[in-house]
Parts: sequence; C-alpha cells; structure tokens
Amino acid sequence: MSTDEDIYEMFRQMRTKRNASLADDDKKKTLTLEGSSLKKYTSVIKTLHKAVFPDLALTAKTFTDKFDKVVEYLKDKSPSTRRHQYTALRVFTNSDAYGKLMATDNAEYTKLLNERVRTEKQENNWMSRDDIYVILATLKEKRDEIYVKVKQKVTLRMTDYQIIQNYLLLLLSSDKHLPIRRSLDWINFKIKEIDIQEDNYMTDEMIVFNKYKTSKTKGQQRLEFSNYKRKNNSLTTNPSWDFYTKNGAALIKRELKQWIKINPTDYLFFDKNEHQLNQVNVTHKFNKIFDKNISINMLRNILATSRDAKVLNQLANSKRAMIGGGSSAAMLNTYVKNLLE
Repeated sequence: MSTDEDIYEMFRQMRTKRNASLADDDKKKTLTLEGSSLKKYTSVIKTLHKAVFPDLALTAKTFTDKFDKVVEYLKDKSPSTRRHQYTALRVFTNSDAYGKLMATDNAEYTKLLNERVRTEKQENNWMSRDDIYVILATLKEKRDEIYVKVKQKVTLRMTDYQIIQNYLLLLLSSDKHLPIRRSLDWINFKIKEIDIQEDNYMTDEMIVFNKYKTSKTKGQQRLEFSNYKRKNNSLTTNPSWDFYTKNGAALIKRELKQWIKINPTDYLFFDKNEHQLNQVNVTHKFNKIFDKNISINMLRNILATSRDAKVLNQLANSKRAMIGGGSSAAMLNTYVKNLLE
C-alpha cells in the first residue's frame, strides 16, 4: 500500500520528467511541487484510487491505463469540483488527455464565474452581503464580551479563543477593509518565532505575506497600514492602495495587535489543540459561522458578486471607464477576475 510519502515521490518524479521536456523559460514556471499543493493533489489521487480501482496498484500507469473508467466515475461531478480532480490527475500522470479535460472544466468554471451563474449547491447556501455583515456584528458583540474578561483578568477558555478567532477570520475575509485574500494567506501567518523570509507576519507598519498562491512568481507582498484609498484614487484593476479606508486600516491593525497580545500560540489562527489551522479547518469554521456550506472561495464569490453592481455603476459614470475603446463591462470583468485571483 502506497504511503503519502510514496505518492509525494511519484508526483516529484513526474514533475522532473515534465520539466525535462520543457523549454528553459517554461521550466522556470514549473520548478518543484511541494507544500499544500502536493498534499492536496495526493489527497485527490488517494480518494480517486480508493473509489475507482482499490485493488490495483496506485501508480500513474494505472490512472492512464484506466482512463475511461476514471472519466466515467467523474462524469457527473460539477466542473467547479472536477477541475481540481483533473488537475491532480494531469500533474500525477503527465497525461495530455487529462490535461484537455482539465482545460475544458476550467473554461466552463471560468464562464460560470464570469456570468455569475450559481451552481445548485451555491444557490442553496447563498447569502447576501448584508446577511454576512449581520453575522459579523453578532460575532463582534461576543468578541467584546471576551475582551471584557481579559480586562478583568479572567482566565480564558478555549471556546473564548475560538470565538475571537471566528470574528477576526470573518473580519479579515469580509471585504470591508481590505481586498479579499485566500485562507492560505492567513493560515501561514505567525506571531511568534517568525522567519521573516518564509512566514506571513505583522509589524507596526504593515502586514507581510511571504506565502500565498502566486508567491513563487510575484515574491513578497506588503500591506502598509498607511497606504489606504484616498479620494483621488481611481478604480483600476491594479489599485495602488492596500486598505479601503484610513479607519479600516487602523481597525485591522488594532484588532490584530489586540489578538496577538493574548494569543497563546505561535500562529494567528489555531485549532482546539492549539495546532496551526489548515484549509479544511477554515472551511469548517466558516460552515459553523454561517450554519451553511460556505467555504472561503464561496464567500469571496458572494462578496465579489455583490460588489459588481457598485463597481459597474462607478465605471459607467466615469470617463475613465472608456480606455482604448473598451466598455465598462469589460473593465468590470477584468476587475472582478483580479479580485478573485
């Protein structure tokens, strides 16, 4: 039976083979496969293997030889889910056949995203921005009660820590004070024993992100608390500001500092065993916060969708909306795409 380490090595070998077949410029983009992506792909491959052919060896050849059987198993999955499975299969096997299916699902998912067509699951779990902010306000009331305990020097329970975390997690992901980021960015946020070259962390002047989805190509990102949107900022696809308002930047800084002061762990967010959260933990937290099956990606979709009407109105009423003959709708499409990346 293949262990996770065995499967990791299979992925690495396939990546090495793929790199060897690429031009030098393309090799720079692929590099190695490690970290959360490797673990996620491994989990997908193990699940598919167990479901489709558990009696056969877990190898790339098994998945390529039994291609039709895998496709048959996945045929009823939604493109939004299946695209991740085909991506893992493409990376694990280097198969162009899986690559084509991955590209097809990605294109369909992008189309749905651009058209804001909701899947049945999204429709059943959809919320309005106002509903989300009501929940945020409720969490803040609970958070306030716990900080009263802190002032009174009452020993906090784990449930108290988790309530503050729920509030802070939703605050940071609410699109109220800064553009929405992925959960990975906050999972890798450390508050003690910080490696300033590897970890995400906070200083008195800024929030620093060394680990995020495109960090290997884009490098370190910094959100400066003094860099907020001012009246003379135009709405562009590449905003020069880091926070929406001066007050919002101050609020985020204050909340982070207050939480870090009482946080008993090395990480910004932790579970009930004081271990670093992972992406599954974050999804479970959001499910519990909203009492719905809402992940961080769906939350980002909800908030971006509600922002569309406002953005489109701003663009339509601005001469800046017409750039090189482009329409405000085209500008909006680019803006939302960047927001969700």
